[in-house]
Amino acid sequence: MDFRRHIQKYGFIPETSFPILVRTISRLAYHFNICVAPSSSVDTADHSVPKDIQALKHRCAKTTKRLLEDRHFGWPAFEAIVLPEAHYDWRFAVGAIFIARDINREAFLESPRPLSQTDAAQQQLRETTLHFEEWMRMLGRIPAVWLGKIKGDRVLTELSYLAEEIIVYCNYHQASEMAWFIGYVISGLADALKKYRCPLGLKRRFTLGGQQPHSNPLIARAEYLLSMDITTVMRPPLVITLMSLTEHICDESMVRVIAYLRESGRLEPTFPYWRPNLKRLLDFFAAGSQDYPNSRESIANYLVDFYNSAADIDVKHDEIYEEVVSVWERTLPSETSETILTAGCGILCKEIIMSYGLDPTVSDRIRSLWRGIALQKDYVLHRSLIAVKFLIVAFNNFAFPAARKLDMLVLNADRNPAAAMAITLFQDLLYLAGMNGETDGSTRGPNMACQSARLIILHWLLRLRSGARHRIFTVDGPLSEVYPLAKLAYRIGEEAEAMSWSLKTSLDARYFRGTSHASPVINTFESFRNERNRHWLPVSLYVSMLCDILDYDCDWGPVSLVLCHLPLQLANKHFFCGPKVSPTIRRLAESVCSAISQDRLYKQMSGITPSQPGPVDVKAVLYQTLTVLISYRWSIQANEDDEVGKGILIDMISAFVDGLGTSVATSKPCLEALSLCVFSLPMLYRFGSTIIERLSRTMTNPDVATHTLEFLLVMGFGPSDGHKHTFRSEDYHRVFLVALMYIDHHYRPDVPLLKTSDGSKSFALAQHVLNMAFYVMHLWFTNLKPSERVHYIPLITDHLMAANGKGPLRPATAVFLDWIARYAHGKVDPKIPISPLYRSVVCPNVDEGWDYNVRREWGINFQNEQKNIDKFKAWKLGASIITISSMKVPVGWVRIVNRRPSCMVELVCRLEGEHDPSLSTEDFEEGFLERVLRDTPLDDMSQPDPVSGLPSSGFSSTCTPTVSSIDPALLTPLLMTQPTHASRRLRRFQDPNQQQFRSFLEHIDNTPVIDTHKVGVVYVGPGQGTEHEILSNRHGSPAYSKFINNLGRVIVPSDRLEVYTGGLDTRRHGRYALAWWNDISQLLFHVASFMPPHGKDGIECKKAEIGNDGVKIIWNESGKPYQINTLPSAFNLINLIIEPHTLMPKACYQENHHINGFFKVLLQTHPDLPRVTPIGEFKIVAAKDLPSLMRRYSMIACMFCHSWATTGMDKGINSPLETNWQSRLDLINRTEKFLVSEEEDEEILHGYSNIGVSPTV
Repeated sequence: MDFRRHIQKYGFIPETSFPILVRTISRLAYHFNICVAPSSSVDTADHSVPKDIQALKHRCAKTTKRLLEDRHFGWPAFEAIVLPEAHYDWRFAVGAIFIARDINREAFLESPRPLSQTDAAQQQLRETTLHFEEWMRMLGRIPAVWLGKIKGDRVLTELSYLAEEIIVYCNYHQASEMAWFIGYVISGLADALKKYRCPLGLKRRFTLGGQQPHSNPLIARAEYLLSMDITTVMRPPLVITLMSLTEHICDESMVRVIAYLRESGRLEPTFPYWRPNLKRLLDFFAAGSQDYPNSRESIANYLVDFYNSAADIDVKHDEIYEEVVSVWERTLPSETSETILTAGCGILCKEIIMSYGLDPTVSDRIRSLWRGIALQKDYVLHRSLIAVKFLIVAFNNFAFPAARKLDMLVLNADRNPAAAMAITLFQDLLYLAGMNGETDGSTRGPNMACQSARLIILHWLLRLRSGARHRIFTVDGPLSEVYPLAKLAYRIGEEAEAMSWSLKTSLDARYFRGTSHASPVINTFESFRNERNRHWLPVSLYVSMLCDILDYDCDWGPVSLVLCHLPLQLANKHFFCGPKVSPTIRRLAESVCSAISQDRLYKQMSGITPSQPGPVDVKAVLYQTLTVLISYRWSIQANEDDEVGKGILIDMISAFVDGLGTSVATSKPCLEALSLCVFSLPMLYRFGSTIIERLSRTMTNPDVATHTLEFLLVMGFGPSDGHKHTFRSEDYHRVFLVALMYIDHHYRPDVPLLKTSDGSKSFALAQHVLNMAFYVMHLWFTNLKPSERVHYIPLITDHLMAANGKGPLRPATAVFLDWIARYAHGKVDPKIPISPLYRSVVCPNVDEGWDYNVRREWGINFQNEQKNIDKFKAWKLGASIITISSMKVPVGWVRIVNRRPSCMVELVCRLEGEHDPSLSTEDFEEGFLERVLRDTPLDDMSQPDPVSGLPSSGFSSTCTPTVSSIDPALLTPLLMTQPTHASRRLRRFQDPNQQQFRSFLEHIDNTPVIDTHKVGVVYVGPGQGTEHEILSNRHGSPAYSKFINNLGRVIVPSDRLEVYTGGLDTRRHGRYALAWWNDISQLLFHVASFMPPHGKDGIECKKAEIGNDGVKIIWNESGKPYQINTLPSAFNLINLIIEPHTLMPKACYQENHHINGFFKVLLQTHPDLPRVTPIGEFKIVAAKDLPSLMRRYSMIACMFCHSWATTGMDKGINSPLETNWQSRLDLINRTEKFLVSEEEDEEILHGYSNIGVSPTV
């Protein structure tokens, strides 16, 4: 206490004694606080310390305070202790800090509880403590000086208590000196924590707010203060200090820090220091290890939200895009978090567009980044998948502005650069999905190691389409046409779902967002010329990539995916347009043919197990692609002189022919394809003999009966020249044997049913096959030259009789034998039309103005005929009724009518020696010519008939007039019989004039001599979908009109035509109708657009007729799939749908540029019906081939519908099929009761024998 006595004696302290005094006081303070009262807690009450010690502590604080007021000596002395420059005595420093604590307590505290600091209290503090700012700044510099010094942690520990006291007991402002002091202290403690290492050399990591005791008091105090409320006021803010401790805070605590930064707005662009804060986060994100998954995900989510904010990203993008891209470049290649990868994908999908307009090299860096990730050999599944997703979505964003969100539309780049980038991305995707470039085929493999990612690319590529203007778009959702192929490829069921892909595999909807409408920047018409401002999608590269997969890929997963989806994509012909694509299409056809040849593709596969598809299934899937390639014949063979292309087309046909007879799986698609080749590839007939020979091998297989007979029927309708020049005699033998074999099979009593494709059994289908077998023999027999037909009759009749058995003739056999007798030596129309001879000879005395009317009641016509009949008699000859009428005027003329099951033959002739003496021959001939000229105007003699369109109104197999010489042998079926055959005896009817017999004649005459069918034809215009809209159409597009013009003959359903009109009435259904017929059957087309509005709603009559048609041809230009219940009806059985092979804008339907293009033909059937016709799932058909194809296919469909409707509809009650011919035969046989009795017949027979005349003809 020498200083005290010196002050009492002199009244002041010597200047030289200030440092000594301060050091002494500090040492005393250290002693009091550490040695005597070691507790340093903020909450320690002074009353826990002895009173004498308390007095001494207060005396020291008061003395130090007085010393500090001396700026020249006291302040520097105290500063030298706490902020030494050379000699660091930690005890003095700790004591000085103790004194500072006491000074602050006296300044701020009057009680142990916190005080509310007011402006007055703040002013009092400044008055009691001189130079307050310097005081706080001096204390705030302590951490920087003592950090790392010996026992410096003791100094910092005590300083932390001082900071804590200020935080707890002072309510200061953020800009005050205390905030700076607290910030300096906390920063110093943070630096100490950074330098601290655990015994093993690891960094210390703590949890904010967690109780983590530690042996090191400084570390414990640092963690304690850093865990305080993050909103505590200090400068720099606590959150910034914590950001510098990213490697020392646990993941959960870092998430809290990031959340506070976002909530406090420190990461908002409006905050002054948002960029430094963002940079700290990005640095942490880039340097952060996998120990911080949640923190890094929080940062990624913030970046996503930031990029989703249109206002923020638009204003601040230029400032940060380089930093953001750099961070992702450093982290994404090794990133494992799916959340972060997804966030990075979304951010960079926007960044690649926004930066493209500023710095294209940045966009290229982003593209290369994801491409490199996708190509990683040591891949992580979700990382590769997300990389592929980025490339697809980025392509969509550049190619489809509609794929971008609203905030991205304002950043739309110029079309040409956007298209260029889209094409580059497309090329990257092709490379990733393709095979590597090794020349040795055995070493070529996929470029991507991740198969799942590669399948996604292929799946997406195979869903690309092109519109009528060659603008690309994509299709999403299930594709029903893929189902049969996926079933063949074993991609349906639980086993398939566990494999690489299955039918249920669906792509993320984000792959298709905004891509359903045509792209305004990308075209698919790829040219060699590279026109200016044109950006062609490299479809040629895409097709080459597909060829590489088929040629070299050994994995059934991607190969099967391509084969199941490619036919549907190839059906979109606008996608594969352009001179640059044609060579690759040719190569694709070669690859498919090569893959089929000798099961090369199956042998190439290395991953097919015994439970997966076999070689037959693989070939069956390949045939679907090859079938669609038929429609690319003009790309494969550019012109008639292109021998290479012609050779490829021949190879395609050869591949189809090779698939016949191997199994049902391959025979069915091959027969469907060959049926299409009948129309599209005339060179098919070169293989006629081989095809027939192969079909003859499978005639014992009932599973291919329907498909075989359908093909033979379609081919039988083909051009006669093709048959005559390419088919040999043995080929016709085989055709007849195939049909006869199926007849023999279905005549057996133990096989009345036929198995359908879904495994169920159908009686209607069996009857349909039987009917088609006879139809095939009809067609192919008429294709023979008349002079050659007689050579095949023994073959046909012998096998038919053998199949019939020993019992009575079956109706189908009987009518066929009747028909073949008529066609053995030529052709006679089934029903001769009314001629002028009829009007002159049969009905010469009828009232003026009367004419024969086929629609008038039969009895009225018969009565008019009876007016000129002198005598009328009738005989039954086998399965025919012969009526002979002698005419009153002119005398000597007779009319002979032979009513047979398959026809009605009429002869009007004059018997020599019998004539009217009052009328010379010359007078009769002159009157006959006058009548002919009166009934047929001279001007129309050389012109087509305005009703029928042809000079002849009768039936014709080709619907064209023919002129040929008449073979006298045509009359033999009428005049000859077998004398020894009892059933062919000529038996007389008792009284042919009785009413009951005439009723039978009426029924026979009213039963058509051919099978008649009705087909509805409906036009569905753009955007139409309701029944009223569809049936209200009065016209269609130019393409539809051209189709209708060639579908059949336009007729007037008048009373004169011997044509089945299907109930049409000119008053209700319009003046015109459409029909087609041959000698066996007729199709009447109920064309909705021909019919005028009628009824309450204008469609009543149309609905009544078309609604009852079991088969309908739907010309669908609505732009959406046609549903089978669009026209409600109980007869919605089979729809043959024709639609453009690609979507077209509404205006295109009214243009003529697609009138000669290609169309997609689809088959739509009732769920209870099997699938018939060679359409399969779909076919691509040229416009010029559509009419003939639809006639034949609708004929097949009508034949089955007739079979199904008349045999019990497969509901357990089976009735044999009955055709019109069989109905006529039944009526003829039922006239037996009108014949003379057997006894009387024997008497007549005996009388004839006495005079040497045979009773048979």
